Amino acid sequence: MSITKFKSVCHAARAMSGLLAAVLLTACVATAPQQIERPVAISDDALLEQGILFAVDDLLAQALKTPGFQPLPKSAMEQLLKNTATKPSKPLVVIDNTVEGVAGQQTAATRLVDRRILELLQSRLETHDVAAVSAGSVKAANYLATSTLTQAQSGTGSNGFKLNLSLTDLRSGFVIAQAVARVRASGVDETPTKFFRESPAMSKD
Repeated sequence: MSITKFKSVCHAARAMSGLLAAVLLTACVATAPQQIERPVAISDDALLEQGILFAVDDLLAQALKTPGFQPLPKSAMEQLLKNTATKPSKPLVVIDNTVEGVAGQQTAATRLVDRRILELLQSRLETHDVAAVSAGSVKAANYLATSTLTQAQSGTGSNGFKLNLSLTDLRSGFVIAQAVARVRASGVDETPTKFFRESPAMSKD
């Protein structure tokens, strides 16, 4: 091998080793875990919308501290391969139907809770897919969010509702996050959905 060719090979090797070192170094640096502080508790006189926002914020603050909700590392190698590698699917969070806590029925208010939880989690969970409950989504789900809306008296004795929201890891069966919000009765529409209006339900004796 000539000296000129040898030098060319050495230069190429050094350049390649530098690139490889940069790639490996970047790959070792993971994206910092996403952290959200748990929200300050709201009063028992809060509106339902405020209660939903609080419950979702509190649920996410807890969930984002668990391993299954940490962002994947971003490396230079991932950037180099992004055009050819198959895009990995995100873990799926399924939102179950909210029910009234005593009779187990759905009402106009519980349907509102369903819509808002779905919207909020879809907009805030970048690392996961979020879908409403269905036969197909349940089969593919990694996590299940469940909630109830139950009549309850506040600390002052006034009538209101308690919203319970929890998130379960379906692989382990453990509840990894749970949030509770108390809201005023005003503005909570207890009208049952058509299905439950036409079906017998338990009464609160």
